[in-house]
Amino acid sequence: MATIALCIVFSASAQFKGIAKTVDPNDKLIYRNGNVFQNGVLMPWQVKEVFAGNSEAIKQYNGGKVLSTIGTIVMIPGGAAVGTGLALLLIPNLGGDVNDDNKAGINTGSAILIGGGVLIAGTGFLLTHLGNTKIKKSVMLHNSSLNKDMTYELSFGITPSGGVGLTLLF
Repeated sequence: MATIALCIVFSASAQFKGIAKTVDPNDKLIYRNGNVFQNGVLMPWQVKEVFAGNSEAIKQYNGGKVLSTIGTIVMIPGGAAVGTGLALLLIPNLGGDVNDDNKAGINTGSAILIGGGVLIAGTGFLLTHLGNTKIKKSVMLHNSSLNKDMTYELSFGITPSGGVGLTLLF
């Protein structure tokens, strides 16, 4: 029993080994498999720290996290409903109607559970996908803001009409 607990603790610590120690708001971010990376996986508070200067990216990220979390929570009971409906459908003497001597078969209860579960799980999947899309958009907003390097050029000269001119290009 202690070996199993040790394995669980070890695997949990191995999962968190890749968390970024420091973040740099001027470095690009990568979004992959539901995680934001910059020298390792960024925790949500670190992502918000990187997005501190970009209010639109923070708004997209927060909205995406909410949608993704709600979608994941909604998928769980949807999957449980599908599993229960399939169990009622497939296991003999469990899901049959009263009129058919409790034999396995399609009944109203299992059909409703399967159909409703698929609908609920599909809704959860859609919410999770929309949330992940918003998070990806926030990362793209941050990365595109890094490419806008402001360069300045100051020119001083004499104009054709004999005046003095100063030009600032940015």
